Amino acid sequence: MKAEIIDVRMPQERVPLQDLARRLAHDGLAMARAEMELATARAAPKIRLAETGLALILGGAVIAMLAAFGLIVGLVLALAPLVGPAYAGLIVGGSGIALGGITVLSGARLLSHLFKSLMEKLR
Repeated sequence: MKAEIIDVRMPQERVPLQDLARRLAHDGLAMARAEMELATARAAPKIRLAETGLALILGGAVIAMLAAFGLIVGLVLALAPLVGPAYAGLIVGGSGIALGGITVLSGARLLSHLFKSLMEKLR
């Protein structure tokens, strides 16, 4: 987009107010578009970096989850000779559900406190 050079000297003839308002609106819109393009250009590298970081975190979480499944299966197989396969599955599954529930409730409580404090600051 080309920048126009605006003559700020007093015009020789009077320009109608309607034309001045139209020019002001046009110039303001052009400036807003230029600011948006600048902000987008500045943010693009950071967004790509964030996307890469999130992809790595997601990939690591998937690998960790698969490893956790392997450990759970191994724990069930290790307990099976002692209490039988059904009870081994119930023990490991019940423990996992309990641990997951406690973790979810702790996270929900933490987020609840966070949102309450943010809402109080907005008031």
